[in-house]
Amino acid sequence: MRKLFFIVVCVFFTQTTFAQTEKQQKVQKRVERDHKPVQNNNNTNNNGNSGRPIIITPSPYYNSFYFNNPYRFDYPYYDYRYNRYDYRWNSNVNTPRTTVNVGRGAKVRFGLGIVSSVNRQLPLTVGPKIIFGGDKTYFSFSYQLTSKNPYSHYDNITLEDVIGWGDEFLGTFYYVRQYDIGFAGKVSEELAITFTIGNLQYDSYRIYNDEYFVLSDSGEYTINSMVSESVTFAIGADYHINNNIMVTGNVGVVGPKVLSLGLVYQVMN
Repeated sequence: MRKLFFIVVCVFFTQTTFAQTEKQQKVQKRVERDHKPVQNNNNTNNNGNSGRPIIITPSPYYNSFYFNNPYRFDYPYYDYRYNRYDYRWNSNVNTPRTTVNVGRGAKVRFGLGIVSSVNRQLPLTVGPKIIFGGDKTYFSFSYQLTSKNPYSHYDNITLEDVIGWGDEFLGTFYYVRQYDIGFAGKVSEELAITFTIGNLQYDSYRIYNDEYFVLSDSGEYTINSMVSESVTFAIGADYHINNNIMVTGNVGVVGPKVLSLGLVYQVMN
């Protein structure tokens, strides 16, 4: 009975051990296959090149099947062109030339300037503005922003910590970014109506004062960085003082009520 039990235990141990080892080997093979391509050396062609096809690249300098090949020794090189008056190949064909008078196309407008926006709650933003298009209609793009947070900011300080310390609340700092894309159409030689859609983003920081000047040299620090975002739509007008100077302005009607004013220098080609 003990001998039978010993045999059963040995067989079970052997099967378990070899099964685990086989699984590990297969896993290793799978990893090798996924990270390194396997080359099949069993496919041997007639020339003894194992598993690799023979690719014959024709020479670009001699090809007897190329009719107009300048490197052919049996035919000279001609500039073959077809003569519609003679149904033979003729190298002496005088092709008539036609002069095309290209007229001047529409005028192209391009301008670069500066624009600034103000809001009751948000600080003043300043940035570049680009316009491009034609004489009657054109597009615009502007990017405005404010300065980044100049205070020492702490993400690991909560409002409960500040309340427990009793630090004084000084106000809120806003870091604003604004993107605008506009379309303008002229209603007269000087005036154009504009429609602008944009995206307004701003980060708000709560400013507190550390009376012990530990969190910053000035004692002022910020916590609770919150990001807000909104879509804006504005209607405005561009006034062209002359061919080069343009004054632009618009008022937000959707989203934050933002007033934007700018000055653009433009050229027409």
